[in-house]
Amino acid sequence: MRKLQLVSALFVLLGAAITAQAVTIDVPLDTASWFKYPAIGGGTQVGDAMGTLTNVGGHLIATKTTATGGSSQAYFLGRDTKLTYDLQNATLRYQWKLDGMGTYAGTYNGLLTAGHGGLAYYRPMTTSWVYGSTILIPSNTWLYTEYKFSEAGHMWEYSIGTGGYGGTSIAHGITTFASWDALKTARPYFWIGDNYAAGAHFELAEMTITAVPEPGTVALMLVGLVAVGVAARRARA
Repeated sequence: MRKLQLVSALFVLLGAAITAQAVTIDVPLDTASWFKYPAIGGGTQVGDAMGTLTNVGGHLIATKTTATGGSSQAYFLGRDTKLTYDLQNATLRYQWKLDGMGTYAGTYNGLLTAGHGGLAYYRPMTTSWVYGSTILIPSNTWLYTEYKFSEAGHMWEYSIGTGGYGGTSIAHGITTFASWDALKTARPYFWIGDNYAAGAHFELAEMTITAVPEPGTVALMLVGLVAVGVAARRARA
């Protein structure tokens, strides 16, 4: 009986270690799961009055229906998820594209957190010309963005490419962020600003979050497996 109990415990720990490898969730792209970027001006929500949100063929599409220009948040088209997600030791991936952008228009996308604003994002991107620190991206072309967040050194690695996740044809780098705790309740977001052309829109085809267990959790499971194995050998002896 003792031997049977030890073997059963071994299988339970082995199963737990296997299932703890990684868990991937699909971020929903229905319109009810996203809302306006919460820009506040003068105590009230501003911007986005000129925008629409639709789902076509499973893709989330946000369109700026009025041509407006300027850096004020009143001219932004923004969307972020209603649910918050734990991005600690996780990988965020999404496939997206822009189309119909005006000459001066730019876009940001990344993560929002309570009290931290844009916690993680690549620098502004444009489709027509480069100014300041912006990066030029192709219009109406699928882009693949990947963020990897690691507790070690509070680092996050980003890559943006046109040939699939992990590609670096657009951008790649590693940087740090200020608050590890803020990643526990993060919300992916997109916005378009300073756009002088009606009909500009971004399209999101998919978004996933893959969580990896903390190193300490896996280590404890491995210790448990070793301990049970030793006990099983002693029981046989």
